[in-house]
Amino acid sequence: MHRIALAAATLVMTLGLAMPAAAVTGPVLVYTVPGIINFIAFGTFIICTAVNTPQTVTVQVLDGSGAAAGNASLAIPANGTRMFGTSGALGLSPDAVTSSPAVTRGYAQISSTSKALICSAILSDVTSGTPAFVSSLPVLKGAKQRGQ
Repeated sequence: MHRIALAAATLVMTLGLAMPAAAVTGPVLVYTVPGIINFIAFGTFIICTAVNTPQTVTVQVLDGSGAAAGNASLAIPANGTRMFGTSGALGLSPDAVTSSPAVTRGYAQISSTSKALICSAILSDVTSGTPAFVSSLPVLKGAKQRGQ
């Protein structure tokens, strides 16, 4: 009887140790985007593609003091692309709006249920059908810049 209990315990421990450590069980921080602006004629737009796996992506905007300034979540199908915006825009149609108040210097955190995600970010004029101003923003892996 003692041998059976020992064998069962060994089997459970072996199977437990064989579980992949990198499996994502909940949302994890994937990217950080500095330079978020949502003020008068400017808005920020983050475009994400789920690579080969469906996932739920959340964009949280934080103001210059680090306080929460809005968020939005979307389910993105495998190989699907969705756009998040800090506001609506005449020339762009975000799938989700973070409903952020005025933010003149902030950042965004992009979290997902999978790390198989690619994103880009732009700062754009939101007042005209054809944006008069568009600039790309850096998208940093996690919270680190290259070289850190």
